[in-house]
Amino acid sequence: MKNSQGIQVPTDVICSNRTDTTDCDLFFTSSFPELAVSYFYLAPSTTSNLVQPQDYSAGKAFQISPTQSLVLNGMNDFVIRYCKDSTSQDCYQTNFNLKYNYYEGYQGDGQKSGAYIFRPSNKTIAGSLPYASPQKVTIFQGKNLLQVHIDSSKIISDLRIYNDFTNGVELQSFVDSIDNSDGQGKEVVLIVNTPSIQNAQTFFTDSMGMEMQKRVVNYRPTWDLQVNQPVSGNYYPILSTILIQDAKTNESLAIIPDRAQAGGSIAQGEIELMIHRRLNNDDARGVGEALNETDWDSKGMRQWVTHTLLFTKPGFIETSFREVQLSRDTANIVVLAPTTKTPFIEKKQQQKKTGFIQYNDKIKLMARPMGTNKFLLRFQNMDETTSQDVSTQVFSNPNYPKANIVETSLTANQAKTDMINKRFNWNGLKLNDPSFAKNDYLTSDHFTLRPLEIRTFVVQFGSSEGKKKFLHLQK
Repeated sequence: MKNSQGIQVPTDVICSNRTDTTDCDLFFTSSFPELAVSYFYLAPSTTSNLVQPQDYSAGKAFQISPTQSLVLNGMNDFVIRYCKDSTSQDCYQTNFNLKYNYYEGYQGDGQKSGAYIFRPSNKTIAGSLPYASPQKVTIFQGKNLLQVHIDSSKIISDLRIYNDFTNGVELQSFVDSIDNSDGQGKEVVLIVNTPSIQNAQTFFTDSMGMEMQKRVVNYRPTWDLQVNQPVSGNYYPILSTILIQDAKTNESLAIIPDRAQAGGSIAQGEIELMIHRRLNNDDARGVGEALNETDWDSKGMRQWVTHTLLFTKPGFIETSFREVQLSRDTANIVVLAPTTKTPFIEKKQQQKKTGFIQYNDKIKLMARPMGTNKFLLRFQNMDETTSQDVSTQVFSNPNYPKANIVETSLTANQAKTDMINKRFNWNGLKLNDPSFAKNDYLTSDHFTLRPLEIRTFVVQFGSSEGKKKFLHLQK
């Protein structure tokens, strides 16, 4: 493989599918500037980049980098080791293991488990049962990654580490059709256990992908909870992140799913996520049918799911789950096309700077057109401790001499000044103070985002008049 400058790119070809030797994955590492398009040229070679499989060996260490290694203690039991330098004995070491379990869906009298309701049977109401046990483990150690391939009869897992634990551990799981021929519906979960994290029945889940909410097992902050469902009663929606943390050491594990899921931390040091379901009964919540979709062969649906495991220990592995989550949500778009030409060679004069905004990996930007030359821009500071500045160049367009800019509420249905003026004062707090509406984006060359703050703007390009009265944007 060559990049757009004609330079050879180191690649790894991994063929881990035992049922199809032509089913292979190509891995390589590259960097992309913001808003960029890069070309890569694939051609036959006289040398092979095929990574040869290695058999599983308990206790063997596999180097990720000179300071990082992964040890397999068992087929689904791993030890991460991270040292401050290649000769130091100052190292962080933690163990984690994977389990795939299941709950039987409740099918008795009354409320049944279904599309909207998660209710385990009386047999599994207090805990799940083993679903898939590993039968064979194969290791692929390439130039760009280490992959641990775990085969079982019902689930196939690939654990991938891309040369740096700070980028997380990628876990891809293929969940085969759930068998319900015994008449019993089943709900399959992934459980990641980290014995070194004592989270004291406390965990955190995101609120609509934004602020993290504290959760405590069998507890609600505003009323006395009577626990009838010890598992489902402690499940919460997870759009972007679920996290557990040791209160004494601050060691933490965060898991980022590739889609909205449900889960919790039912046991000490564990994170549990629902990854597949097949049920035989309607839960009487409006769907009018059982959650029993079938695939092309009339068997139950199959699922490919991916989770990113982020291990953090202050002074050793420092990660930002918000930044990793953003990178997963905005993955590069891959387009393939045949060609007989030589690789496209970039020329310096073809390199254009956007002039749009200086890239800042702490800031999440969402842009959406709202009409002719009108755009909604939403900026979120993902840093939890430090304010970030954004250049007002973001509001400029070389094709127009002027832009009309209005900061709005988060929903962009009214100007922020109007929203603040309409607030009620409550419990002695003056919530409608006009000073809450900042105008730094109009009076300075930058505006500021406080930690975790989100600011929304509507920008109209090409306006030759002065500032116009803000109109409702909702149709």
